[in-house]
Amino acid sequence: MPPGPSEPAPLQAYRFGRDPYRYLAECEKRFGDTFTFRLPGDPARVVTSNADYVKQIFALRPDQFCASLQSLHMNLGQSSVVFLDGERHRRVRKVLHPSIQGEALAGYLPEVVRVVDEAVASWPRGTPFTLRQPLLNVSLDILLETVFGTMEAARRSELRLAAERWLVRILSPGMFVVSMATTANRLRRLLDRLVDIELSGLLRGLSRLLPFADLTRDKAHLVRLLEQELHAVRRSHGGRSDLLARLSVGRYEDDTPIEDATVIDQLVTVLVGGHETTASSLGWCFHHLLQNQGALEQATAEARKSPSSALLREEDTPFLSACVLESMRLTPVAIATGRTLTKSLTLGPWQLTAGTIVWPAFSLSQRRASSWEEPELFRPERFLQKEAASPTSFMPWGGGVRRCPGATFSALEMRVVLARVLAKLDLRSHGDAAKTPQFAGLTIVPGDHVCVVARDAQAT
Repeated sequence: MPPGPSEPAPLQAYRFGRDPYRYLAECEKRFGDTFTFRLPGDPARVVTSNADYVKQIFALRPDQFCASLQSLHMNLGQSSVVFLDGERHRRVRKVLHPSIQGEALAGYLPEVVRVVDEAVASWPRGTPFTLRQPLLNVSLDILLETVFGTMEAARRSELRLAAERWLVRILSPGMFVVSMATTANRLRRLLDRLVDIELSGLLRGLSRLLPFADLTRDKAHLVRLLEQELHAVRRSHGGRSDLLARLSVGRYEDDTPIEDATVIDQLVTVLVGGHETTASSLGWCFHHLLQNQGALEQATAEARKSPSSALLREEDTPFLSACVLESMRLTPVAIATGRTLTKSLTLGPWQLTAGTIVWPAFSLSQRRASSWEEPELFRPERFLQKEAASPTSFMPWGGGVRRCPGATFSALEMRVVLARVLAKLDLRSHGDAAKTPQFAGLTIVPGDHVCVVARDAQAT
């Protein structure tokens, strides 16, 4: 195995949890671009920022690693595309992909703009507030609009409340600690089984005696609401273009319909994957802009001269798009992407055995001086150059066959939120923004949650 820190796994986890960017950077400085890192209950994890090794890992065949064993405690559902392997992963991904790409995005744009404008109108003026919760709120509202489309106000409110309640519980610091202590994929499987028991009604009132009873009931309630919406859209005889409507008629390549349970699990996956991760990425983008006045002024000028229709394509708002990408390069909200090996792998001088986790580390690869000039600085203009970033030096959405299928939708959402906020508001940072990054649920966020003061934009 590659060298690595010798401290006990709980101490490594503690140091990693306190400041993940710094801890991995310190390990790289001590042991080189490839090192072994350990978390309690998990197999050894080989972290690398070596471009050749990253390329090799992203090129692994589906039979060489197992997604279902990855260290993620969130019970998105047993059929979630995140945890599927092999042929089933390919089939489900192929059904899901068109619903969040290309033509579908153009149809979502007007509603996304409307949701953002309505949200920004309600933000405080003249008094300090943190952007973390408002960004979470607007991200969830965008998802509810684009995933479920036309819904009665009462139904939308009930679904929103159910999603928020479950997300708050599953993304709580306490659940993160439990997952570290019990092994995340084991905890996820337990939660999946408990939800199945709750949905079956076999234990009825006794289910409250089971572990994680409140969390289980929240997830089961969300699943029941999603099932009701799925049946309702099928009774509506078409005319809708939201994600639920598209998936409700989705079919595999052999023309068999996608299973209801699989549709539900993809809806949950999109709610999670497009909620906290996008809001956290936006938080970092505002954080960096507020610390770089020149970039903020340029982004604001572009936002205020760009009609909402220009936000569909990156090339129509190049500097705003570059700000999003540069923020994701400098402070990726996911620290790495994991592959649990099912077969041995030769990685440079090391022979890794099956069961080892290989971890291409975004935060290290995206700050390599050999790939980026002045990598520690926030410089959006680097993404205005003609040359595309290498997939082994810029990979915030992962890579290979497991690259995030919602990457294009996420980029659009961030571009719209950033543009509309800057078009409507003059923002300035409030207080000390130089606090240590921290874990919040699944992602890494600015330690101050981006405290700002907002005023209505001055007419020009």
